[in-house]
Amino acid sequence: QNKTQILILALLVILVTRALTTDTFFDLDNFSIKLFYELASSKPQYNQVISTFSIASFLVLLRPNAETTTAYEVNEKLGLLSQAAEHVQSKFAVFEKTMDKNLFIYNANNISMQAANTQIEEIILNQKDLLNAVLDINICQKCEKLALQHHAIKLELSASYEFKGNFRHEFSSINSEPFYVSGNTKIDMDMLVLAAKIRFADIPELEAYAFEIPLHDRLNFLVILISKMKGGIRDLENNFQKFSYTTLQSYMKPHRIKIHFPKVNFFVERSLRDELENLGLGSMFKKLCEVSAFIRVSNIFYNASFSYDEKNIGVSLEEDTDGSDLNDYEEHIIDHPFIFMVTSETNFIHFIGKFS
Repeated sequence: QNKTQILILALLVILVTRALTTDTFFDLDNFSIKLFYELASSKPQYNQVISTFSIASFLVLLRPNAETTTAYEVNEKLGLLSQAAEHVQSKFAVFEKTMDKNLFIYNANNISMQAANTQIEEIILNQKDLLNAVLDINICQKCEKLALQHHAIKLELSASYEFKGNFRHEFSSINSEPFYVSGNTKIDMDMLVLAAKIRFADIPELEAYAFEIPLHDRLNFLVILISKMKGGIRDLENNFQKFSYTTLQSYMKPHRIKIHFPKVNFFVERSLRDELENLGLGSMFKKLCEVSAFIRVSNIFYNASFSYDEKNIGVSLEEDTDGSDLNDYEEHIIDHPFIFMVTSETNFIHFIGKFS
């Protein structure tokens, strides 16, 4: 099955209390997309995967010392307004409901407290319990008490995501086709072939094609954007920043399409601290657990893997093929770098990334 795992590993400290439920967060819906553009522009030759809710989990757990400063900085630097904490909590609830973990996404959050590289305590949270749980746990106070016994405490936050795919349509076969990667290098790559009636668009403003492949629930989708010029991924990124996803959706219409999609399996690792500092948001790291001299955040490493292979065969449905001759389908080969997203019918982007 198709798997996406997203890990945030941190020397992290957390202070959250129930009294903070009326505080505000900045616009988490768009923050991950902004971060994706920052990563894409600063490291254009690398693959990227960003999960909105892995970033949201991290930001939720940063409260409260960093929250006021961070919310102000995000508004000032990125133009994203604050939201009520209850709104963020409802977003998590909708996410858990629409992306049923048995079909599409499985995730868990682990908080590990270590002394002298030995784990002394671990807290495991499911995504749907995350907000309620952290409001009941004062991690900073817990670590401060542990630090009296062990002198120094290291915290590690791991948010793990597995994207399972389970597409509505069946990928019928695998062929070997030429594929163009960064630098316009031509390689041979195994390709998955999908022939179905799916939503498709040729978008002049983006100079790109867009494919929307539905997941089995018909409420969530894998969206693929490819530039119509080989090696045009940077131009596509720049154009897409100015072109809202909702605008893209207005172009999408049902078409009979046959696409050759490359099997991919890649791993990325980034320092989120470096990237957030590039965005002007580095001061949040100075605000965490400032009551204790024993606990400090040194860095946050964002590790992500994305795989897509023949195990994501989906389900073949007769109503979508109508017995049509596959030779009549418009054919596209995704033969150069592309942007991909996993989105919902409400236009919320669960994942955004690129294969360079």
